[in-house]
Amino acid sequence: MAKSKIIVVRLDESLHNFIKRYARYNNMTSSELIRNMIVYFFMAYTLGEIKTPQEELAKKFLELGNKLKLKKLKK
Repeated sequence: MAKSKIIVVRLDESLHNFIKRYARYNNMTSSELIRNMIVYFFMAYTLGEIKTPQEELAKKFLELGNKLKLKKLKK
């Protein structure tokens, strides 16, 4: 297995909380979710499968986020 490397990113608090809740809802860690997102993005990007403008995706994403009933975060 290849040696793992660490990447650090900064997120605003609302996105961080959403990722944390979404990961918990899907029985995974935030790190697992973010790793999966990065791999998926690069596969889709490389294959030319990302065709929807970012603004349109953001609107759909926020609408979906408002509909999801995610588990409450433990404090």
